[in-house]
Amino acid sequence: MAADPNVIVGIDASSGAEAALDWAADVAVARHDQLRICHAWRVAVHPLLDADRGHLVEAARDAAEELVTRAERRVRERHPELDVTTELLPGEPAVNLMSMAEGADLLVVGARGLNRFTALLLGSVSETLAAHSTCPLAVVRTTASGEGPLVVGVAPDEPQEPVEFAFAEAERRDVPVRAVRGWLYPQTLPGHVVVPALEAVERDRAERKEVTALLAPVRERFPTVAVRIEVGLAEPEAALVDASGEASLVVVGARRNRGRFGLPLGPVTRRVLHHARCPVVVVPA
Repeated sequence: MAADPNVIVGIDASSGAEAALDWAADVAVARHDQLRICHAWRVAVHPLLDADRGHLVEAARDAAEELVTRAERRVRERHPELDVTTELLPGEPAVNLMSMAEGADLLVVGARGLNRFTALLLGSVSETLAAHSTCPLAVVRTTASGEGPLVVGVAPDEPQEPVEFAFAEAERRDVPVRAVRGWLYPQTLPGHVVVPALEAVERDRAERKEVTALLAPVRERFPTVAVRIEVGLAEPEAALVDASGEASLVVVGARRNRGRFGLPLGPVTRRVLHHARCPVVVVPA
């Protein structure tokens, strides 16, 4: 476990890793944290002769060292005052990064790394970390403007950890919070929702009251953070993705399925990770 506050960023040679690196460095500066640049590397060499195996491993390690050296140089040019360290992690990226992130303030990765399935919206490492990381995970697809509002999803019975993270980050950035909740009535026909206007107004009022009560303790701790509560008839994930268009960051909780069946992440968190148009932080709860 790390003794000092730190932001960890996992990088590879993909273009998305560069955006994640820059974003992580900016966050580390704002938090007055150390930045730890990590790269997991491995090479499949078992079918090769011993002589070839040695050369290939050495070349792979040299390339890994050059990658983190370039990354460190890039960060130091942008933030000469930042405390930066680098580390090579031999083996599986997701497993190594989860181990490194124990006790960290934040783990940062790109949305998609070096993957031959280039049509994927979210890489396997990013999705694995979102499902299992014990510290907040930021998945960076693009670096949004730091001046946009911070969006947080507020589900019924939402634990406090995601909301607290969102307010603390908004205070550091000096931006407002948009607390978003979408609600649905049972569908009367596939693809159609029929809600009488009066019932919709009453449901909006009830949902707003519930969100206000849930946010009250956190608002007391962060009185300078401006808050706008937005509720309405919409799929929760659609409401958050729509809000991400003008946001600097979206924060969601990790509603993880610990049973034998089903996906380890809830559908809302998973879809927001795949489709949000700004960085997303998944906060374990």
